[in-house]
Amino acid sequence: MKKFLLSACILTSANAFLTENVHAAIIAKFDLNGIHDGFYDSGSQYQTGNFIKYQAQLTGWTYSGFNAIHALQIGADNWALMVYSGGDPNTYTLDSGFSANTVGVTYWVSYDIAPTVYVNSGQATRNVDLLRISVLNAVGGTVASNDVSTGAWAGSQDFHQEYFSYVGDGIGDARLQITSGNPGSGFFAGAVDNIAFESTQPIPEPTSALLLLAGTAGIALRRRRALAAG
Repeated sequence: MKKFLLSACILTSANAFLTENVHAAIIAKFDLNGIHDGFYDSGSQYQTGNFIKYQAQLTGWTYSGFNAIHALQIGADNWALMVYSGGDPNTYTLDSGFSANTVGVTYWVSYDIAPTVYVNSGQATRNVDLLRISVLNAVGGTVASNDVSTGAWAGSQDFHQEYFSYVGDGIGDARLQITSGNPGSGFFAGAVDNIAFESTQPIPEPTSALLLLAGTAGIALRRRRALAAG
């Protein structure tokens, strides 16, 4: 019975530890589901059949580049931005700032990305194509910029999460900008969704947290047995 209670205690403590530490408080999050209007392409996305549109709109953002906004529907009322890397690359900039730029403070930016494609294979994302996620300050200066490859298009619109950290420069509020890291390629740099800004956090691996707690409990159990034997 004592072993069972101890095991339950370990699991409860591990769950509490993970809940508290894996995700810090979110300062700002952008799910991009406000994308509206624009023109649905006469064809659907190559290989998936997903709805795609161009010259769409997104309130609260400034956008430029060839046929921006390019957008991808990945579920009911669930939209993602597509970033085209032509000679006039798509660039999407958030109009309003938010409090994530205190001087000397570290912040984390997480986002879901994926390779993407339009109506035919000719513009599909390649391994060498890059998305650029930038944090701007109140005067338009770059606080941080992260170029990331989504990988090459492989026939399905599968997203995965990436993240990076930056240190605030204290020049007003932060803003978000999304564009291509290698403009002029003529391909899609990728698709992006669910961008979140979070406060400084450790991000322990679940297995590491469980092992740490289990090891601590194991030491306590051995000490208890030793005391009982003595």
